Amino acid sequence: MNLTHLRYFAELAHTHHYTRAAQNLCITQPSLSHAIFKMEEELGVPLFEKSGKNTVLTVFGEQFLRSVESSLKTLDNGIDFLQRTARGEGLIRLGLVRPLGVDFIPSLARRFLDLHPDHDIHFSFQTDVTQNLVNDLNAHHYDLIFCSHPQKENGLTFKTVHRENLVLIVPQNHELAGFDSVNLEQTLPYPYVYFAESSGIRYEVDKMFQVLGKRPRIAYEIVEDQVTAGLVAHGFGIAIVPEMELLSSLNVKVIEILHPVVKRNIYMVSSDQFYMPPVVRNFHDFVLEAVSQNLYSDRCHDRNNESCDHTWNRGTQHDVLIAFCQGTLTNRSLHNDRRCIRKFVQGNTSFYYDSVKRVDVCARCKELFSKTLQKQGFRCDRGTSHSTADHGSQPGL
Repeated sequence: MNLTHLRYFAELAHTHHYTRAAQNLCITQPSLSHAIFKMEEELGVPLFEKSGKNTVLTVFGEQFLRSVESSLKTLDNGIDFLQRTARGEGLIRLGLVRPLGVDFIPSLARRFLDLHPDHDIHFSFQTDVTQNLVNDLNAHHYDLIFCSHPQKENGLTFKTVHRENLVLIVPQNHELAGFDSVNLEQTLPYPYVYFAESSGIRYEVDKMFQVLGKRPRIAYEIVEDQVTAGLVAHGFGIAIVPEMELLSSLNVKVIEILHPVVKRNIYMVSSDQFYMPPVVRNFHDFVLEAVSQNLYSDRCHDRNNESCDHTWNRGTQHDVLIAFCQGTLTNRSLHNDRRCIRKFVQGNTSFYYDSVKRVDVCARCKELFSKTLQKQGFRCDRGTSHSTADHGSQPGL
C-alpha cells in the first residue's frame, strides 16, 4: 500500500463507481481494481461491497476513509505550504528596536507587499532592545532583526541599512539650552541620563566619550530612547539620543554636537546558522536595494559631479539640501528638516551663500539650491539674497 493507493481508495469511496473513478484518476479500470484488491489483501478486511450498480463502503471502509482523508489533508497542506514557500510566500518574522517601528520598517514592509500583490506574504513585528533581539534571533524566534550593533556577536551577519544623527538634548531651562551647537566636552560637568548596556546605542555613545578620553557623569541608566527623552524633559539630566520626531513634542532643547560627530548605525541582522526561506531572502535583498538608493550616506549625492566627493561632518544638512532641491523633502521628519534648512536660510527671508559655503557644499549643489529658492520667490545675489515673496510664503520652513 502506498500514497497513490490511498488516493485511489478515497476517489472510489466518493464516486461509488469503478469506471468513473478510474476516469477521474486517469488510469484504467483494471488498474484501479487491482490497487483496491491489494489494499484489502494487506488490511485483511473488505473495504467495498456491491450495492446494485454502485460500489459502496463497508463498515471497515467507512472507518478507514476517515483516517485516510485526515492524513491526505495534512499531507496536502504540508505540500501546499512548501510549494508556496518555494514561490516566495509565507511569514516574515521581524524584530526591531522601537523607534524604527514608527516609519522606517512599516514603510519598507508596505512597499515590499505592494511589489508582490499576487503573493500570500505576511509579517510579524516585535519590538525590544538590541541585546534581547539578538538573543531571540539566535534562538530562531525571528528571521531578521533591525537594531544597533552589539559589541560581541559571532554567527551573525550585519548589514547597515540606516544612520541616525546623535544629538544632545537638555531641559529648556538648562544652562546649555542657550546653545544651538556644542562640543561634547562642554557637557562633562552635567549629569547624564545614559543608555544602559543592554541598549545597542550605548556602544555608540561610549565611543564619543572615548574620543575625548573622558567619562560622563551618569545619573540614570535607561534602556528606551523615549524614556530617556522623557526624563530629560522633566529635569533628570541631559542625554545623547538619536534625532527623532518625538523630541519636537517634548520640553527639551535639541542641540547639535560639533565634536566628536558619531552617527548611530542601524543594522539588518541575519543568522548564519539557520536556513533563510525564499520570502525572507527576497525581503532581505529588497531592503538592501531600497536603502542603497536612499540618502543614508554622508557623501554628496550629485553623482555626476566628480569634484563633489567630500565627506560631511555636519549631520544631514547636505542630504536635506539635496532633497529640498529635488522636491523629495517629506513631512515625516519635518522638524529635523526645518532645523537643517534654516542653517541655509537665515531668518525667514534671506539666503546666504556663506551659510552653504560654511559646510562646503559643491558648486553644482549650491547652484541647484539657489535656483530652487529663486523659483520660490527668492532673489539670490552673490552675497545676501532677499525674498521678493511675503514673509509667510516660504514653503516648508
